Amino acid sequence: MLQSAKRPLDVRCPCCAHLGKDEAWLLQLASLLQRERLEEAAAVLGEWLPPSALRMALLPAKALVQ
Repeated sequence: MLQSAKRPLDVRCPCCAHLGKDEAWLLQLASLLQRERLEEAAAVLGEWLPPSALRMALLPAKALVQ
């Protein structure tokens, strides 16, 4: 089954002086995953992904930050 993001991601141009909202959340997600705070990390991912995609994305996201 094909899943998609709930909404477009707020990612800014590399020349922009400020992070987009979702860029900041991605850094927060990495921090949560590195500290094994999976429930909070799932809440962040849940802002972007539907529940079925969230379940599939959590473990690969955790592996990415280790």
